[in-house]
Order: sequence, then structure tokens, then C-alpha cells
Amino acid sequence: MITVKQKNRSFNVTENPFWAKYHYWEPFTWPIFEKYIDKDHSYIDIGAWIGTTVLYGAQIAKHSYAIEPDTEAFVELKENIELNPELENKITTYQGCINDKQGTVKLHAHPEKKWNSSLSSLVYYANSRVSKLVPSQTLESFVDLFKIQDFNFIKIDTEGAERLIIPSSKEFLKKYKPTLHLSLHPNTFTEESHVEGILDTLEIYKNIYNRDNTKLTIESLRRLLGEVQLADIIATDR
Repeated sequence: MITVKQKNRSFNVTENPFWAKYHYWEPFTWPIFEKYIDKDHSYIDIGAWIGTTVLYGAQIAKHSYAIEPDTEAFVELKENIELNPELENKITTYQGCINDKQGTVKLHAHPEKKWNSSLSSLVYYANSRVSKLVPSQTLESFVDLFKIQDFNFIKIDTEGAERLIIPSSKEFLKKYKPTLHLSLHPNTFTEESHVEGILDTLEIYKNIYNRDNTKLTIESLRRLLGEVQLADIIATDR
């Protein structure tokens, strides 16, 4: 067991080599979490991997919901949560994915790095021989399944599956208006409809920001998605 620190927060984890670089990993994430997560509301972490964000966010939120489809990563996620007994009762885990349909879907692993690399995906590596069937929920059915009534923030980092999740959740998001922290992977948007489906949904929000807090319009976001391989954005009415 080791203790890792990020900003003014710390937690215990198993000895995975990843944690040696955690202090430098995605530094834009923590100000977003501190700004939009609060002690009076729950948050949903879609793509929790081994706990990189949920072990931080759970220290702020009323309750956290950690969703991870990769079975090997899920085992390590549970181990890391158990190493933090003060957080254990504040985190609910789900071994499965959020998708545009309920049932079971095929999850693909990176053909070289295999499982538990943080790169498993519903849309990447479609020709990979390394795949498995995993449970699937829509965003709405997941919230109904766990009877979540007080969420106001959702983090989505799903290695391209956001092109399925966001458009299919439009009416749900329009109803509840949670702040979204999205990692968008434009290199998986193989059809124009993938981009347009996301942009059409994000139009329901008053404000869209880049990860450096630069305000974006739908048009500037469209241009950005045509220029980069990864875009982290915030969509919010706050």
C-alpha cells in the first residue's frame, strides 16, 4: 500500500506504477472537481478505471458512483476503495458500462496493452481479438437502477463511447442539467453524425468551457474537435 497526494487531498492505493506520475497527471481535472462537486450532491464517475478520479472526488461529494467495465481494472478499483475506509461508504461501484442501450455489449482491450491499461473501449480496437461481454446501462437506466436523486456532476471518460452516450442521453440531460466533465476523443468520431450528435446535445447547456476555462461556442467546439485528438470540456448551466 502507498499513499498518494493530489493538491490538498490524499488517499491509499495498491502499488501500481501509474501512481508514480499521478501528481503530474491531467492537472486541469482537480480545479474542475473542486469547483463543481460539493458536499450536498452526489456525482457520477463514468470510466473510473482504478480510482484515479473517484478517490479524489469522493472526498468532496456527498456520495460517488464509480462505473468501470474492465473487469481487471474493476478489481483494482475495489481494492483501492477498501484501502480508504473513510471513503468506502461514500462510493458505490458498478462493474459495467454506460452506453446507448441496456443489455450486454462487447468491450475491446488495447491489442498490446491488454486489460487494465485505462484504454479499454466500446469503439476503439474493434478488430482486436481481445474483447469480452460486459453489462450495459443507459445513463437514465443507471440512475434509476441506483435510485440516484441528488447528482449534479458527471465525469465521462470512455475512450470514444461518448459518441454513443451523449446523444442518446439528450432528453435525460435536458431534464436534470448536471454539469458534465467530458473527455472527447475526436479520432473515434468516424462519421459526421458522431460530432453533430454530441454538439446537438451540448447546445442544451448555457455554458461550455475548454479545460483551461476558455468559453466555447458550439462552432468553436466543432472546430476544436476537428483539430485535436483529445478535448476535455465542461458543459454547465452554472
